[in-house]
Amino acid sequence: MSFREFEYADGKSFKFWKIDLQETNVVTKYGRIGSEGQESTKSFATAAEAQKAYDKLVAEKTTKGYVEKGSAAASGSAEVAGATTTAAAGDEHLSPMLFSTTPSENFELMHNFIGQRIADYRGKSLKGKSVVRVRVSYDEEGDDGEPDFNQRLQAFLESDSAAGTKGLVIGAYDLEGGSSEGQFVEMIAHHKDRLPQLKALFLGDIVQEEAEISWIQQSDMSLILKSFPGLEMLRVRGATGLDFSSAEHPQLRALGIESGGLPAEIVGKICRGKFPQLEYLELWLGTPNYSGDCRVNDLQPLLKGKLFPKLKYLGLRNAEIADDIAAVIVTSPIIDQLEVLDLSLGNLSDVGASALLQLASKTNLTRLDLHHHYISKPMQKKLKQLPFPVDLSDAKTVDEDNEWSGRFIAISE
Repeated sequence: MSFREFEYADGKSFKFWKIDLQETNVVTKYGRIGSEGQESTKSFATAAEAQKAYDKLVAEKTTKGYVEKGSAAASGSAEVAGATTTAAAGDEHLSPMLFSTTPSENFELMHNFIGQRIADYRGKSLKGKSVVRVRVSYDEEGDDGEPDFNQRLQAFLESDSAAGTKGLVIGAYDLEGGSSEGQFVEMIAHHKDRLPQLKALFLGDIVQEEAEISWIQQSDMSLILKSFPGLEMLRVRGATGLDFSSAEHPQLRALGIESGGLPAEIVGKICRGKFPQLEYLELWLGTPNYSGDCRVNDLQPLLKGKLFPKLKYLGLRNAEIADDIAAVIVTSPIIDQLEVLDLSLGNLSDVGASALLQLASKTNLTRLDLHHHYISKPMQKKLKQLPFPVDLSDAKTVDEDNEWSGRFIAISE
């Protein structure tokens, strides 16, 4: 079969790419998911040349992270365009392609969430928009001072804009130290009936100029989990004050926690949690300098593969223990159920990379993400021989002549 269709999502881009081999012609069609896209045809002198070009293009796309539609990695993403452009149907499920939102450490305010353009609420009706962000910023400060976040959130929750909201993003909420994250979590939970279609929630779309990741105050997520039984995706940036006193949810399919240091206690609570539908788990473990005291032993309940039977993506990112994780995960039972293993943003060296070469026999894997690493070029060459795409971008080096140089994770403070 020469016709193939691929999809790509990284938190900013949500694209499709189709390719067909028609004798001596290679026909491609590409664009944003939900759009008509553009079509291009390239002709070759012989069918063999066309086949070679076809194979090369497919290889290039898969290396960049495109996932073939209909494959196990893209299961559940049928008709993504419909799933991401229609907000009315309450029983629609999010495509797994849309779970990832933060591909790198270069934080900037998000433009898209769950495949749709984010609309910022500033007091005016956003009826018809299904992905909404509530935040305050210094740019809005006027004669009466900065806008009050709690008042803005309250107004949004009481407006007609809330009823159709499928994805809610909470941005900067405290520019002068007057609010706590717990306050608005309680407010959102209290107004749960005003958000009947909520499928995805991101708490902490906050950039560095507003607050370092270690400054972002979070709270107990259990209230959110209890209040929204239809929630499929929860993402949190910042681990200070974060808790999961009751880590369970019958429908949650994606959980992501971004931090410069994730306490082992929180990892343990998640590992003891009940998330029977969980397909996507992303934990930024960080460094002990910012409370990231998780060690491989703390991950053992997860690595045994019995906690989350539907898990397909596992991201143990931004980890100072990247080498230790790599050494253990290659022989852990969980590796046999994964389609994507993500150890990016950490300080992975040749030691961990050498262990990852054992993944050559894991035909279930469709992608290995190692970007932001300290792997030598000879070892990178070996990793590229693995039978699936490996992201080795953003390679770092250690300056042996600089006493302050070392293998650092992407984000700590």
